[in-house]
Amino acid sequence: MRRILGLLMVLLIVGVLVFTIVRLIPGDPASVMLGPEATPESIEELRTTMGLDKPFLIQMLNWFAKAIHGDFGNSYFYDMSVTKLIISRMEPTLLLMSMGLLVSILLGIPMGILSAINHNTFLDRLFILLAMVGISVPNFWLGLMLILVFAQNLHIFPVLGYKLISESGFWTSIYYLILPAFALGLQLASETARLTRSSMLEVLRSDYIRTAKSKGVSKFLLVMKHAFKNAMIPTVTGIGLNVARLAGGAVVTEAVFNIPGAGNLIVTAISRRDYSLIQGHIMYVALMFVLVNLIIDILYKLLDPRVTYS
Repeated sequence: MRRILGLLMVLLIVGVLVFTIVRLIPGDPASVMLGPEATPESIEELRTTMGLDKPFLIQMLNWFAKAIHGDFGNSYFYDMSVTKLIISRMEPTLLLMSMGLLVSILLGIPMGILSAINHNTFLDRLFILLAMVGISVPNFWLGLMLILVFAQNLHIFPVLGYKLISESGFWTSIYYLILPAFALGLQLASETARLTRSSMLEVLRSDYIRTAKSKGVSKFLLVMKHAFKNAMIPTVTGIGLNVARLAGGAVVTEAVFNIPGAGNLIVTAISRRDYSLIQGHIMYVALMFVLVNLIIDILYKLLDPRVTYS
């Protein structure tokens, strides 16, 4: 209960910050929406409709009163509910983030384990080099290179776009997101590999590991049964933090691959000064992030029952 109350406080603080910062974006949203040929009267009328003529504190309180019930207002550009609009664009974004996270886990954790158990060998140095390259390469550049090689030259994957599951089926949607998922997940895989390697090295040097080794426990059981579980606690923390980075990286990746997801939606909303849509989108990302952190706290207890939150 304390954790849940803490998460609610985080959402409250995020809401205040988002509402304040969004209004610091240069340019009047009413003027941007109506265009350069709009008259002062029409601009003022739209400002009144949007509630921008009221004092800042009144605007914030009105927004919070609705947001508590899940109502983040209407997008004035799209002329529909912010919640419905975001949900309609969430499918490709959530699928892309899930696939990117899966890429980071399936590549990063085995690389980190193999690097740790082959410490100071050629394989270890090779994985360290690959991890450094992966961290250094921006995901938007990597996305462009993947398009160039696998889409334009080899014609294995589609160049751009996305097809909804309801239109073309689950596997077709997955097929369209393979390149974007690798562009999004490879950098995080490198960081996961480095974190797993350092954790595994620390655990492998522990007294209980040396004791198990002296009793003749096989190397495979030593690593997978005795060392792996304890080494995963820092890695799970890193994976949880990667969720926030995935949400940010999805914005860039969706723009590069022209995917009509929530990430692309927020870029459009910022350029059009769509306050309601910007605020609603960021609050949904914050909600997702705090829920992931709650799940990580639960996983800590499952991985190590000695962990206490008292």
